[in-house]
Amino acid sequence: MKFWVVFTEKYGIPHLVGKHPRGASKEETETLADLLENMVQDAIAVIPDDSSVEIQEAEKSSSAEIFEKLIDKMNAEISKASGTCKISC
Repeated sequence: MKFWVVFTEKYGIPHLVGKHPRGASKEETETLADLLENMVQDAIAVIPDDSSVEIQEAEKSSSAEIFEKLIDKMNAEISKASGTCKISC
């Protein structure tokens, strides 16, 4: 289940791709990565004008299907757990 949830989060949502000029220092690269990570959480970013950010989305139908299948599986597991519950629950 853990793998499925991680897979769904990784491939079911768009990815941000940051681009910096060739020859950028490791510190500049790490700063851009930190900015992108914050952007995922806060939905904003400030980057140098010679950098760029792109959003790469998975095919919409397949990413929606990944989430739907995960939800169906979770609902089935909840149903099983609820069905085994006795009066003491």
